[in-house]
Amino acid sequence: MPKEPGSVTADHGVWQAGVARVDVTPPIGVWLCGFGGRKRPAEGIHDPLHITAAVFERGGVTVAVVSCDVLSIDAVDVARVRSAIAQKTEIPPQNILIHATHTHAGPITSSMRGFGPRDAAYESIFFRQIATAVELAHGRLEPIRLTFGTADASVGINRREGEPGSIVLGENPDGPVDNRTAVLAAWPLATEVTQPRFLVVWAAVHPVLFGADNYLYGRDFPHFAITRLETAFPGTPCLYLTGACGDVNPLGMRSADRFDTARRHGERLAGAALEALAAGRELEKGPIGAVQHWMDVPYEAVPPLNEVRALLQAWEAEVPVASPGGEETRRTTDHRLHWAHDALKALEGRDPDAPLPLSIPTELQVVRLGELTFTAMPFEVFTEYQWMVDAAAQGYESLVVGYANGNYGYLPTRAAFDEGGYEVDRAWWFYTLSQMSKEAPATVRAGIERVHHKMQQGTL
Repeated sequence: MPKEPGSVTADHGVWQAGVARVDVTPPIGVWLCGFGGRKRPAEGIHDPLHITAAVFERGGVTVAVVSCDVLSIDAVDVARVRSAIAQKTEIPPQNILIHATHTHAGPITSSMRGFGPRDAAYESIFFRQIATAVELAHGRLEPIRLTFGTADASVGINRREGEPGSIVLGENPDGPVDNRTAVLAAWPLATEVTQPRFLVVWAAVHPVLFGADNYLYGRDFPHFAITRLETAFPGTPCLYLTGACGDVNPLGMRSADRFDTARRHGERLAGAALEALAAGRELEKGPIGAVQHWMDVPYEAVPPLNEVRALLQAWEAEVPVASPGGEETRRTTDHRLHWAHDALKALEGRDPDAPLPLSIPTELQVVRLGELTFTAMPFEVFTEYQWMVDAAAQGYESLVVGYANGNYGYLPTRAAFDEGGYEVDRAWWFYTLSQMSKEAPATVRAGIERVHHKMQQGTL
């Protein structure tokens, strides 16, 4: 198990912060990630993709929060980028939060299966640009004050709709959803300045409105929110974070014009963000810092070699002679075939009839800015984990940041495991070698309580 370092200041000193943004829009021709069934790479640009980094310092401790307009980043790449950032800035790796906004109109930047080939040339630039953004933000530190507020946006709905004997992706108005929009604002100390230096905007809704038939790069509905806010405050970058939305989609997924629906949602989100900004209270008390907790999340055993071979043979036989996009595209984008080949590699040299037990060492991180905490989780987190974090944070403002420091797929609740559905039964093919265990929610809940206890105790 990796070490669990952390650093937390005492409550003293003036806040300092800096922000930077770099453009990471790929050239046309890189495959998009997030929807199965796409038959070709990206054909154009709806709106630019960015990496936006904010660095905070107080009392000699520095933390960085980075937002990347892509679907997913692997934990191994997060570790490599953190190391590069630490060498350039001396920010400790455990104090760096690297988040993917989870746009389904961004390029492949992880080992997820079934979305076409990765582009090594693009990724070599993309990961270096994460470090560049943090280095630039670190070089722009200036004294600031911080405010935090929330308001209701109501652009999402629980997507786990019940049908007789099953759960489908739809709309469940009675299911859990977090309708808040949260805004952290960094303001210059000069009292005559009425515009923030930068904003951090958070919402817990899947960025999926552009749809599977879209072949344009874009940030989905957050693009319209960010653009509206940056128009209202020229020169004020907006860093976007996606919260616990593994079971929440935008309202209107069945709309005839998904782009128009995305625009309306984005403008509604921007309006809520302005309300939250106006109602924000100053963050004065409490330390700054970050702590980690590592836990072994249990998964079901990988099927034995003979079973995987049989599945691969059956699935390869299903490739139609004249499939849309051609046989080669079908083989490239079928996540089942990729899973089977990955499983065969993992099982090489083992008893062909013996399953492979599996658990994944997983990081929980809490970044604290006074009375506000970000709990970074490398999963597609269901809504109810936000409530678990709220309880563990013991009265402090708390926001879950999903898709952070890696991504191991969906993290359902224990009740959702019993119900089944896409997130439980099928989505794991894209991410891991086997399905998450029903015991995983209890492991993660204990981890949440542990990492917040360490933060409150100032454990180094």
